[in-house]
Amino acid sequence: MSVTDPIPPPPSNSSRTKIIAVIVVLAAFGCGIVAGAVGDRLWLFHHGPAHGAGRFIAERILKRLDRELHLTPQQHDQVKKILEAHRVRVEGVFEAVKPQVHHEIDAANNEIRAVLTPEQRQKYEELRMRLHPHRGEF
Repeated sequence: MSVTDPIPPPPSNSSRTKIIAVIVVLAAFGCGIVAGAVGDRLWLFHHGPAHGAGRFIAERILKRLDRELHLTPQQHDQVKKILEAHRVRVEGVFEAVKPQVHHEIDAANNEIRAVLTPEQRQKYEELRMRLHPHRGEF
């Protein structure tokens, strides 16, 4: 660049405003995606498949099979019935083993408590209640 080359004018305020607006919109969009994904995982973690997640998963499987395999309407209906029947059975299995899972979690919590000092036990209980306020488990 020589001394005689003209210096390009700085971008106008209108251009800067547009650039900032685009950045803000993209950032808001990205934050929304992240918040939605995190919220979805937390909801599934806390509520499990008995609260609609199984149905949601079955619907997604069916949509993907439709898209990938180009199912006929008859095949779509048959696969939907199959997925629904097995979803109900899987949820029944989860409900059947839930007491055993809770028993193992309680046993692990008791064993952990046994190795902690009284001060650590108090903090541990507070932590457990923050992580899972309904049962206080990890």
